[in-house]
Amino acid sequence: MIRIHALMALLPLAIAPGGVAFQEDAEAPADSEVRERRKAYEDVLERELPFAWSEHFLVLADHDGFRFDKRKLGGKELAAEVATFAETVFADYCEVLGLDPKKEFTKRSEILLWEEQEDHEKVARDLLEWVAGEETEDWPIYRRGDRATYGLILDSAWAKDGAMLKRRLVHNIARGLLSCQKPSGLIGSTGNGWLSVGLGMWFEDRAYGTIASVDQRDLLQELPSKPGKWRAAVKKLVKRDKIEDFEALVASGEQQLDADGSLVVASLIDFLIAKDLPLFREFVLHMKNRSPTRDAVQVTYGWKMDEFEEAWSAWVEGTY
Repeated sequence: MIRIHALMALLPLAIAPGGVAFQEDAEAPADSEVRERRKAYEDVLERELPFAWSEHFLVLADHDGFRFDKRKLGGKELAAEVATFAETVFADYCEVLGLDPKKEFTKRSEILLWEEQEDHEKVARDLLEWVAGEETEDWPIYRRGDRATYGLILDSAWAKDGAMLKRRLVHNIARGLLSCQKPSGLIGSTGNGWLSVGLGMWFEDRAYGTIASVDQRDLLQELPSKPGKWRAAVKKLVKRDKIEDFEALVASGEQQLDADGSLVVASLIDFLIAKDLPLFREFVLHMKNRSPTRDAVQVTYGWKMDEFEEAWSAWVEGTY
């Protein structure tokens, strides 16, 4: 298991000197992608906004002061810190999955951090075309595909402090990169959504030992937040034979997973990565090409669904 503070020591390998820039940085002027996306956000809100950008991220941080890494930062300074942090997550994601960043990703991912709910909502609806009912107006928003965008209101129930924000960023950056990597495409709402949830949880656990950053309010209080507790909970489910319909579980979209299901899919990712990383990468490609889990497992591992469940269950009982 690796922690984000350890990744920060590797930062010079992930980002060239001067790799994070602001609007007015003459030594690192904005390229066409940054200019285009920045203009889109500023046109919607009709004012200049504080941005920073790195090789793989564009970060907007429209907040006067949020405590991040023991310092109260606002505006472009907060955006720069988050961009730097996001690059460490990106580097770890590529290293774990054995991906070539130059070949796998074509567009920057975006992180939007707001102080005002009305700005969050206006951008979400007018630019990102995010449709949600009134009861979800202050929820985090995301768009996944060849460009992943993740946005939330700081100082909210979703990000009350810097530690909570970083956990959410690790979780959602990983899920965004899963969609962005070639072949790019949405993974989340369809029957392959469990893969996205599980991978986000796996990277959050890798960084912090927790898997509590799902974007569902009813799950926030149900998932174990203390490091290491979730594996014990999974082992208990397996030993007590509490998984009623395994095949339905691995055909779930992200909003269909309850607390127990979320624990199981995190463990499935844990199992598949530990078993054979090259095969896991192949499995991801099949899933991203819209193969049902049943078919992707059969083609990649040669398992039927009951064999998949049996192999995973035995691994859990012998490992957790």
